[in-house]
Amino acid sequence: MNGIFITFIFIISIINQSSAQSYDNAKINCFIRHLKEKKILASDFDEAPSIRTIKRCDKIVDNVKNVYYEKLKATTALDLGTLNFENSLDKERGCFSKEIKSREVGDHMLKLIVYKSLGVISYNLVLDQEKTKTLITELIADAASLCTFNTIYETFNYERIKNFCKRKYVIDHNVLGLKEYNLTLNPFNVKIPDVNYEDIISKIVKENANFIESRINAERSKDEASAKSLFKFTDDNEALNFLSKNWAVIFLTEINITDDERKEKEKMYAQEVLDFHKQKNIIPLNDLCCDHSRS
Repeated sequence: MNGIFITFIFIISIINQSSAQSYDNAKINCFIRHLKEKKILASDFDEAPSIRTIKRCDKIVDNVKNVYYEKLKATTALDLGTLNFENSLDKERGCFSKEIKSREVGDHMLKLIVYKSLGVISYNLVLDQEKTKTLITELIADAASLCTFNTIYETFNYERIKNFCKRKYVIDHNVLGLKEYNLTLNPFNVKIPDVNYEDIISKIVKENANFIESRINAERSKDEASAKSLFKFTDDNEALNFLSKNWAVIFLTEINITDDERKEKEKMYAQEVLDFHKQKNIIPLNDLCCDHSRS
């Protein structure tokens, strides 16, 4: 393909960098007020405690967003099949910069910064944080496609294949009772004959199990009494049982159920996570609920 492509491995890294950035509470409140105005955060979202207030936030917000726009633009790389290297590269990079700005990618990056800075202690906010990361990736892919980039289709499509496999598992095994609802199995029109379902589920489980085990053991290492006892899932089936409930609760947003039914299923999931923590003597960690597999 001609043109330039976006390396999604680098994009994932940039997204993670945004949620790891640290700013003082006065600047965080600038971001919060800006995101409320854009209706990206709820109007009742609480600001951080701060001894000072910044009256003009526009410049601060724009500067932070521009840092990430420049990093994203820098992930573009020239395809050697391009005939006119310099002109094509400049033109398509210009298009890409314009499109990611029009899609408010920078604002969603700010949202990740806010969540990380405030600790994101509630289950709903942790869930929304993961959804925001997915949304950013989708918006960037959409912008890249419009600008005739080669978005490394195989990498991006693999994320969709994993999504299909999770949906199939949740439906086939009636996780959280989702089999009775009309959850869409294949929203991205994945070519099902091309999917090695069992191998992909196995890979997702191993990647996420390793992440969860390392996070728990990192916390245990801070406590001398707990450090001697390393946590490990009993086997892949235990890890899959734990993870599949997370997939199911994320898909709850897509099915036609009442708010009371949804809350009941979320409550059921939260209780099972709590029981798992108690059973394994785990200090609760916010990011244990979410999918951390990377292609």
